[in-house]
Parts: sequence; structure tokens; C-alpha cells
Amino acid sequence: MPHNPPENHKRIMVSDFDGTMTRYDFFDIARRHLPTATEHDYWQDYLDGKISHFEAMAAIYAAIRTDHQGMENALASMELDPTLCDSVTRLQAAGWKIIVASAGCEWYIERLLGTALMLNGISMGVCGSSRPASGSEHLISHALDSLSSKPALHGLQVGVATYLVSLLQKQNSETIAALFKKTGFWDAIASDPFKLSDWIEAVRLAPEMKEDFYTVLSSRDCLPEAEHLMRNDPWLKSCFVE
Repeated sequence: MPHNPPENHKRIMVSDFDGTMTRYDFFDIARRHLPTATEHDYWQDYLDGKISHFEAMAAIYAAIRTDHQGMENALASMELDPTLCDSVTRLQAAGWKIIVASAGCEWYIERLLGTALMLNGISMGVCGSSRPASGSEHLISHALDSLSSKPALHGLQVGVATYLVSLLQKQNSETIAALFKKTGFWDAIASDPFKLSDWIEAVRLAPEMKEDFYTVLSSRDCLPEAEHLMRNDPWLKSCFVE
């Protein structure tokens, strides 16, 4: 395959759903937290080689005994990736087709994806802009994309920028830092850190990335404070190299 495929070349991204587009797998939530018709551990049967993966999943789902609210609570516990809608939109705009290939249940996959897209669309429709789906953290990421010949993954840029902006806004920083530590996000960034000078320039350019888009970055000159944080914050300083 050529390194630079023609414009009409089909780009297809195949992704798992549970644990990839969500934080947790539905089958694991079901077997651990939902009432069932049996105490038998079908997943252990699979691990022991007694039944197939498909047979284990089917048995776990068939044994669920809960009401509508219980199912809704279980779906909410899966924690859909908050950057999913934006990531899919960017991929589609670049000509990619997204295919979900999962051993899970089509019902909850379509429900979660449909709800996420619906709420995202409603919020943008009410506001008349994409603001509810993106803020200053996305402006920083877009600025980084314009600066670099090979930008990092959108989610990595937005993740670090989200924590940086939370420090500028002085809210939720500890919660975000703890979540990133628990999920291994900080370690992933530290293993392949960003170039500090690119981020300093991106913070400077970010307020100009979208017209009539007011964020904390346009409320005051945040650049000196942001640079200080990137150099000295215990979490951020491991994300960058000179």
C-alpha cells in the first residue's frame, strides 16, 4: 500500500466498544453488580477453558434480573469517553469511516452512542455553536495541530490541556489529576512528553483559533501563569521537555 493513498482511498477505523470507547465493560458491571438468576460464575468457566468467550457473555446477559432503572444505572456506570463525539467528528471530517466491532450487545452500544450524540447535538443546537462540546482545552489542541507537522493524538492533547485549564480556572484540578493518575494517563504522557515551546505558543495562539469564542484564555493574559504551571506543577512538568 502506498504511503500517500489517493484521495478516494477508503479509510476505515475498526474499534472495540467496551473498555475502549467506555471506561468499563458492560459484562463485568453485569456480573459484579446486577442481580442475576444464578450465582454461577460463567466468566470463570471461560477463563478455565470450559466454555467459549461468546458462550460466557451470552450466559451472563441471559442471567441478568433487574428493572429498567437498574439497566440505566449499569449503562451510566460504563462511563462513555467524554471526547468520543469530538474524536469521531474529526475522523469523519478527514474521510474515515468508523466501525464498531464488539462481542457486546448491540442494544446498549447503540443506546449509549445515540444518547451521547443526541445530547451533544441538542446542547450545540440550543447554544447555536459547538461551545458545549469544546472549550479552551480544544482551542489549545487546535493551536497545537496548526503548529506541528505531526500533532499528537487529539485525546492526549485535550487531556493535558483540560488539566492545565482547570488550574487556570481554579476548579476540579484535584479530581482530574486523580482520575488521570488512576487511569495511567500521566504515565502515558510522561513516556512520550510534549515539546514545551509548542505548548507555550499554542496557549498564546489559542484565543485566536475561533472568532467570538470566549473562554478563560480570552478573559485575561493567561500565558505567564500557564507557562509557570507547565514548568512547575507536579503533574504537568513531567509532560514536557525543552
